[in-house]
Amino acid sequence: LVALQTLSSLRLSLAWYIEKVGLAYCSRALLECDSHEEKRLYALMAADEAVHQRMIEHFLPSGEPIPELEQHPLLLCIADVIENASSMAAVYIVQILLEGFGMQYYSQFKSKSLSPAVSAAFDQILKDEARHHGGGLARFQNTVPTAETIREISKYTHQLVCAMEGIGFTIIAIEKALGRMLSANEKEQLLLETEWTRQA
Repeated sequence: LVALQTLSSLRLSLAWYIEKVGLAYCSRALLECDSHEEKRLYALMAADEAVHQRMIEHFLPSGEPIPELEQHPLLLCIADVIENASSMAAVYIVQILLEGFGMQYYSQFKSKSLSPAVSAAFDQILKDEARHHGGGLARFQNTVPTAETIREISKYTHQLVCAMEGIGFTIIAIEKALGRMLSANEKEQLLLETEWTRQA
């Protein structure tokens, strides 16, 4: 039971932090928009992300995410993109790749949660994220990326994929429940028995 509670808290906390970096991205995008229509779209997107955080907080045991998780490689990669990437590279990485990943990640809460309230909340979040993802696709498809932008996208995509591969929380949750670290052999045996390879 402890392992399941820990796993649930870890997964929900990551979802909360994903919404947090989404909100930071919207703040940047608002400053870079040329048209009133674009500014309005990103303002609405920012409002969605803030609402999502509130919804997720309702299901966190303490009402707050696990602080240590803010240093997860996935979140650090996106923070780097928001701070340093060019505008179009940021659109691709955050709105297309991260939002696409988020939709897959959140769909597990909707389909596998035993709580109807959690399923309903993530059903709404998924609808919003699909709209954000579609907006990123539309914006990116209307531009011709430069060679430098393509190099940026390639670099950040590689970093993001590597970070996503490290999202698995199952071992962390089991170790907390046992009160000790698993040995390398125990971890390997667990992966073999569950046919689990880097799953979230």
